[in-house]
Amino acid sequence: MATKFIKAPISELPLPPSSHILIHNNLTPDRNEPNPSTFIHDVLPNRPSIQRRARLLPAPAHFAYVSPLPLAFPYEVPPIPTSEVHDKEGYIEGWLAEHEATVQTEKANATVPEQMQDGPNLSALRTNGLTKFVSQARDQTRELIGLSETCLRDCLPHLDVGDAFTVLWSPALALSSSEKGEGEQSQEAVETSPAARVRQELVDVLGGHAVLIGHQFGTWAGQLGDGRAISILSTPHPSWEGVSYELQLKGAGRTPFSRTADGLAVSRSSIREFLCSEARHALLIPTTRSLGLVYVPELPVMRERIETASICARVAESFIRIGNLEALSPPTKTFFLGGGQQDADYDALRILGEWVVQKVLKLDGVNVDAGDAWGKALVFEVARRNAQMVAAWQAYGFMHGVIITDNVSIMGVTIDYGLYAFMDVFDHLHICNHSDSEGRYAYTNQPNMIVYACRALLNALAPLIGAEISLENKADKEG
Repeated sequence: MATKFIKAPISELPLPPSSHILIHNNLTPDRNEPNPSTFIHDVLPNRPSIQRRARLLPAPAHFAYVSPLPLAFPYEVPPIPTSEVHDKEGYIEGWLAEHEATVQTEKANATVPEQMQDGPNLSALRTNGLTKFVSQARDQTRELIGLSETCLRDCLPHLDVGDAFTVLWSPALALSSSEKGEGEQSQEAVETSPAARVRQELVDVLGGHAVLIGHQFGTWAGQLGDGRAISILSTPHPSWEGVSYELQLKGAGRTPFSRTADGLAVSRSSIREFLCSEARHALLIPTTRSLGLVYVPELPVMRERIETASICARVAESFIRIGNLEALSPPTKTFFLGGGQQDADYDALRILGEWVVQKVLKLDGVNVDAGDAWGKALVFEVARRNAQMVAAWQAYGFMHGVIITDNVSIMGVTIDYGLYAFMDVFDHLHICNHSDSEGRYAYTNQPNMIVYACRALLNALAPLIGAEISLENKADKEG
């Protein structure tokens, strides 16, 4: 018998306790935006460019607060009227501020069935403390073109999506005449209903138009990647104690980690990720999940040609990658255009490693609070999980295309669907990445690339593992 939950709109989903939120546990925020209050009341209205410029976070920062801003890049700022504007820098900041989500607005109400409206748990729907903000100048068309029933069922059964499935219709090869009629009615006559408002809020948040302030934080990846993933929310699963799911937008605009990229995603790649991640889950291949897909037809994206944008909302228990740990214990001092690399921070590495062991992987037999060594156990568990994942890849003829350490999850789930492909005809030397001229990520080399990533994890943790060995298999302490 299926368990029934009181569903909440996305803005009213319950939040994990502070002890279960990584950025609340001793990691240091960017000193330019030390907390959400400063971020929303100072950074966004007064100096928003700090989260849109590619930059190296000042030491000892380990993460930055970032909000979605799905705008074409380079930004099309109107010409400065030189006769009227003397502060050109302020003019740019003002234009950006108008497009940031700084205007507080009402949240949607849950579409609670009438027989449950006096229930004892209803008050819990409005206690998460989040505030919703939208932009005063940015209001592109946003269309929900995909929503995964299975992801909702498995990960977010308590999320109220309003009339989203009515608008999208039920999955079928062809629509019946009755379904077409229902769809027309929902579009024309029910747009102001409570269910429609809940659905529109979902589209606004997943489409990067609305921002929920309270537990919003930008993914931090040691200045790696193209900086287009923004984690917006974490919520506990209503049935599984100790399990929370993180909701992340891919393609919602520039961040400090974007380097020279625009932070956007074209529709074809977003659709591919949305479909493949759910298909791979059905094949029992470990993967991140896809919740929804929002099409932004008025937002141009420049690639080999000009395309339109879509934002994919994906879900996982954790999006921490091997590259996150490497960023805190880098092999060398590196520099690349638009960024660079901080010096090693072994205290932050220890904090993140302990978090992964205790709260993410939940390793049996390792009691971090009692001082047990955990470094080698972490490497072995990440290797075991990723070995199972890549074995499933090989069995189904799947090729990832870009197996860099920043694309290898510590949970052993497939992450970051970009240049992937399935083989139609078996060829162990097949290369799906057109830029991989040497075949580094060819089908036959994928297991070796996972071994390479696990070795990189071992190298990153080596200073702590060495300290544990010197302490007779006890965990290294702070400092």
